Amino acid sequence: MRVFAKILIALALTIPIAVLLNKTTNLNDFLFSPTGYKLLNPLFDILGVVGVEGHIEVVAWVILLISLGISFAITSWLAIVLSRYRRR
Repeated sequence: MRVFAKILIALALTIPIAVLLNKTTNLNDFLFSPTGYKLLNPLFDILGVVGVEGHIEVVAWVILLISLGISFAITSWLAIVLSRYRRR
């Protein structure tokens, strides 16, 4: 049950963290720069993406996956803090 709750909380935090990443960091600027395209080029090739629309979708999914990782890290950290707080 705890794992299911962690997953639900992390999924709920994913979209707000993605919006926050887009607003506060230069992640979009980096991913749409020539360096970002070089970094994501193997992913474009694997997915068979051609054209700007496909690249935008891949960049959006990359941002969502980064925000999902951050939300899982936050959720795991909160679970550790709460479990230590309950022991006292």
